[in-house]
Amino acid sequence: MACGGNGTAPNGMTANDLLETSYNISLSLNTSQMYSTMTFSGGNDTVTIGELTSNELSCIDNLNHRRYRSINVSENMSSTSSSTTPVSEFYAFNNSLYLYKSSTANWIKTQSPVDSWDQERYANLFPLFTNPTPDAKYIGMETIGGVDCYKIEQNLTYDNVVRDLKVGGLSAFGNITQTDFKCTYWIAENTFYLMKVSLAGNVVVVMDIMDNFSVSILTSQIATYSGINQPLNISLPEAAINATEISYSDYRSIGTGASVWLPEPLLPEP
Repeated sequence: MACGGNGTAPNGMTANDLLETSYNISLSLNTSQMYSTMTFSGGNDTVTIGELTSNELSCIDNLNHRRYRSINVSENMSSTSSSTTPVSEFYAFNNSLYLYKSSTANWIKTQSPVDSWDQERYANLFPLFTNPTPDAKYIGMETIGGVDCYKIEQNLTYDNVVRDLKVGGLSAFGNITQTDFKCTYWIAENTFYLMKVSLAGNVVVVMDIMDNFSVSILTSQIATYSGINQPLNISLPEAAINATEISYSDYRSIGTGASVWLPEPLLPEP
């Protein structure tokens, strides 16, 4: 087990011990669901960007090699502008990949050239705690959804944010020069399952395409987990089954253009 972490839980484990134990247990889970909400807002001394909120549902069935992910986005970029857009839906059945994008209003499908199911695990749905830091600390006990949980706080390093999280894809818009993030975890006392995680902080992005225009962006995300090792029915819609099949390279090009909402684990390198 990892050492370090400030303070100990009632069972004698440190914060990093609890994080590592939860991560290791998550690698063998069969099914789970995650629901998360992420909000971006920000600007600088002269410009206000507005606010963008994404709601995500992610389901994974490791036994049958099935996964589903959907994301909706609400944006309010000024006091008079507001809209909600279903950005994407994604299915993975074994190594068959299916994608819907609102920008095209069509389903597409392809075959993945690699088998990534040994990596498609519950932990990868929210991989913050794969790299515990020495300042992770046990805060106390708290009840989440009727489950007694260990509560842990961790200040994230620059590498945690940029490499592991990619801050919801913000790195696609420019260079991330500063980060200040805190993550809070709630880990079930009896099972060590991750029940909830929250992320809040600030990031400064220098926009390459706007002559080094710098903006400060506030980010918050809350994710809750449910249905752990419970029966899960993920079925393909008829429109996905009948979708036009394209090459993986074309699929990848389209997928990475689906704003920032398809992470690399869903688009493996050939």
